[in-house]
Amino acid sequence: MFSRIPLLEHYDTRIEDISYVIVWFRVVNEDGVLEPRWTTFIGIANLWFMVTSSFVCVIFFGIKCYTKITKALKHSKMSSYYARSIQKQLFQALVLQTLVPVVLMYVPFGVLYMFPMLNIEVGFISTFVTATIEVYPAVDPLPTMFIVDNFRKTILCGCRNPNKKEEVSELQNRSKTVS
Repeated sequence: MFSRIPLLEHYDTRIEDISYVIVWFRVVNEDGVLEPRWTTFIGIANLWFMVTSSFVCVIFFGIKCYTKITKALKHSKMSSYYARSIQKQLFQALVLQTLVPVVLMYVPFGVLYMFPMLNIEVGFISTFVTATIEVYPAVDPLPTMFIVDNFRKTILCGCRNPNKKEEVSELQNRSKTVS
């Protein structure tokens, strides 16, 4: 209902007849010259502020978390090579899992908005953005799966020889029956 009434009143268009909505960055003035539409630029600036502030928070709290855990492990009597190793692996996975949405969603989407703001035609880039956003859910868990040793070993052992556990248990059963 939020969009239905203004579209009907201002443009004499029913929302059911619309297949897509665009962001209108520039309008033609009385002289036929394109002028920026400042309300749209303010709205996009608000979007950029929200995205940037979330990145600043992620970076700030990620570094803070890493330094506190590192200090705690140094002063802990229970810290071992394994604890430090898993902490380092999880931090690396966290960094890569932060970069995946940046590379696959925020940067392409930012380019998709930035070019029209600069009055540059986007062209085929819009289809590329759709593809990267669709690939994101499949790519997001991969850093953890391949950086953390236990996950990686489990995945690689299962891929190399999926029947390995069955073969090992069968060999153990044979050796018990022979002896």
